[in-house]
Amino acid sequence: MFAGGPKGGNKPAAAATQTAPESTGGGQEPPAKNFPLKNFIMAADIGKFYLREIEITHWQTTVSVDGGHVTVKPFQLTLNGAPVNATVDLNLGVPGYKYDLTLGADRVPFTPVANTFWPDRKGQMGGTFTAQAKFSGAGITGAGLQRNLTGQFAGA
Repeated sequence: MFAGGPKGGNKPAAAATQTAPESTGGGQEPPAKNFPLKNFIMAADIGKFYLREIEITHWQTTVSVDGGHVTVKPFQLTLNGAPVNATVDLNLGVPGYKYDLTLGADRVPFTPVANTFWPDRKGQMGGTFTAQAKFSGAGITGAGLQRNLTGQFAGA
């Protein structure tokens, strides 16, 4: 279902015409956005999930939406035996938005990931990867990012 292109005599769909995104004009931050949801919480707890050679176990996440404030905490899972976790704190209710993101992955086996997403290179890539990242800021335009974006990333 997710793995390939059209089978048999199916013809690919014509490319859709894309228009350029609307400019916010002069580097101005986009206006605040608020959703009609108040105190909305969605929680998921998935015991096992497989995608080709990827095995995800103990996947737990909670998404909360309260107007323009969206949080994802916890987001944690075990990816082929290695822990992965993340958090998202996003405030769309202020102009330009405010965000705080974290990610952690410790000794995740790379071979199953590579074999799953690049099957034509199966068995050619290996090892493990470790990553820690933390980004926070406000604004999404160039000027806003230069003024407010801070972050750390470490990977191996």
